Amino acid sequence: MRTVLFKNLITIAGGLLMAFLFTGEGMGLNTLIFTLLFVGLTFYQNPEIIGQKSTLFIALGTITASMFVVWHHSALAQTVYILSFILYIGAIQHRTLRFLGFGFLLGMGSFLSAPISMVQNMGKSLRGDWKNLFKWAQLLLIPLILAWLFLSVYYQAVPGFEHVLDRLSQWFSNIIFWKNPGPAFWMFIWGVVIFGSVLWKSVLVPLVQKLASKLEILFPTDLELKRRKTVWRLFSSIMGLKKEYMIAMLSISILNGLLLLVNISHLSDLIRMQFSSQAHELSQSLHASTELLILSILMAMGVLLLFFRRNLNFYPNNQVLKVLAYTWLAQNALLALMTFYQDIIYIIHYGMAYYRLWLAFFLMLVSFGLLSMYVKIAQRKSIFYLLVSNAWGVYLSLLLISCVNWDLVITRFNIFQAKNEQVDLYFLMSMSDKNIFLLEKHRDYLFSEKILHQEEKQYFNARMKRRRVGFANKLEGRSWKSWNFADYRNRIKPE
Repeated sequence: MRTVLFKNLITIAGGLLMAFLFTGEGMGLNTLIFTLLFVGLTFYQNPEIIGQKSTLFIALGTITASMFVVWHHSALAQTVYILSFILYIGAIQHRTLRFLGFGFLLGMGSFLSAPISMVQNMGKSLRGDWKNLFKWAQLLLIPLILAWLFLSVYYQAVPGFEHVLDRLSQWFSNIIFWKNPGPAFWMFIWGVVIFGSVLWKSVLVPLVQKLASKLEILFPTDLELKRRKTVWRLFSSIMGLKKEYMIAMLSISILNGLLLLVNISHLSDLIRMQFSSQAHELSQSLHASTELLILSILMAMGVLLLFFRRNLNFYPNNQVLKVLAYTWLAQNALLALMTFYQDIIYIIHYGMAYYRLWLAFFLMLVSFGLLSMYVKIAQRKSIFYLLVSNAWGVYLSLLLISCVNWDLVITRFNIFQAKNEQVDLYFLMSMSDKNIFLLEKHRDYLFSEKILHQEEKQYFNARMKRRRVGFANKLEGRSWKSWNFADYRNRIKPE
């Protein structure tokens, strides 16, 4: 009874906390406060988390992401925080889960199943202990009536107490009932669902545990030599392991030679482009070929995964095949490196943009995938190892890139580093309001005759005013709960 009652009270308190911190507010300081209290509660409820390294790391990652929300308040930081928060809820529900993909799905499912679990447990508790509830109601009835009578007398007799009580009543009304109860109600429901998702065990946990166990049995981290099963019988009938080895040798050898020609051609194009100043040529080369080159790298990883899925890892004297595979991985890594260098050339000549930065980020993930594929072949790991390691790689990479306010990085770089005084002011104006203070600080340079014509200057002056007004309107009605350093810096007028 006490455990159920405690969980119910904490769940309701969590809903009130959510409504108090976020109703009519944006993400900011409230996000950090909410995260610290939420993580602290989960640690109190589940002290064994300290011994679970993966869950502990996700908790620290979620807190760190909330700090980035307060610091630079970018859309990326807010998105990564939400993803990490959902992942943490899933990790709390299943702390031995190794694949983060299942953890994220479990976190999402907990939002849906939390109300069901809460109602089921509350129903069982009320059916079994309604007499205790009635007893407590009887005990509290007379004290509450006496307290209300004396409160009424003191309220009329002491003016100072009347003033204090009115202030407390107004403050309580503002934080609990609000002027507009609709948004507050839905925030309260969200808080109840969020806290309920970790206080009450999700009905989906047994299903996910069963699925994860089957996956780990089917794909253990370390491969073992096994006889072919029915799944591969059709494949075995076409060719034995020796024929499969020969096909793998011929395929990877041919693909190595083909990729060598591609890398030589790509390298010559990079040398020629390095001395080129034609924006159209650089842009066409970057956008037309990059996606296909990345696709080819992913296809290469798929081919190696097909050949080194099982018993070919244990084929006698397969060192030549492994050397060919390592060579192909190295050539694909070189291709990724040259594609990254191509992206850098374009940035140096014509400035940063979201697409060019996302391209660099994706190439980083591809490089990590190539490294994990090398470990898989060298140490005879399974597909499950690739899923686990690459999921962690994606999570860590998202945390890493969310620590930077890329809007400010792009704005600063394009103002100070773009060659030939070619600043795309249309693009800088289309970004989020995080760069308002930078544009105003360098207004004289950006609006000079070297950059803009007189007609353009009038247009951008009007647009700057609209952005400043829009920023002020966004903050209107918000309190300290939405405070973040990025908005604070924008409020300060540049000298």
